[in-house]
Amino acid sequence: MGKVKEFSSIPNLYTILHDEGFLDIKLTYLGGLWVLIELDKLETKEALKNHTGIKSWFQVIKDACNDFVSEERIVWMDIEGVPIHAWSRESFIRIGKKWGDTLNLEDNADSSFGRKRFCLKMKHPTSILETFKIIIKGKVFMVRAKKLFTWNPVFSMHKERDCLSVDESVQAANNFDP
Repeated sequence: MGKVKEFSSIPNLYTILHDEGFLDIKLTYLGGLWVLIELDKLETKEALKNHTGIKSWFQVIKDACNDFVSEERIVWMDIEGVPIHAWSRESFIRIGKKWGDTLNLEDNADSSFGRKRFCLKMKHPTSILETFKIIIKGKVFMVRAKKLFTWNPVFSMHKERDCLSVDESVQAANNFDP
């Protein structure tokens, strides 16, 4: 099992591990920044734990244990009530600090200023449904925050690159008559 250094690397772990030479693996998300990495052979596990390239992606790589529970959670939060003139990345990062670290701000494709959704890494053990005040330029605004659900990654499967070898490129070019 391992704890990744960057939240954004979790969905790409199959590709990362494959590119480092670890082909036959199974990944399971454990919560927070933790993933379970299942390998077929003990030798492969030891090679993974000692691989410099793999260690560059992980804070910790260790043997799995049956009683493991991640202390952190990554959750989706909804925030409503932030006035338009305070609608900025910095504002939502500051609001997120109330419970943890803001990891990812969802793009509002529909250009809605009604709510903002973002991913938050937190150790907060309970559900969140709060109303609180923010003061902007001396004016008080009531903001509502709600924890929606736990983030679950969709692991991207490694795909072979669709490229031709140099020989195939030359041959294809020779077969093309202008």
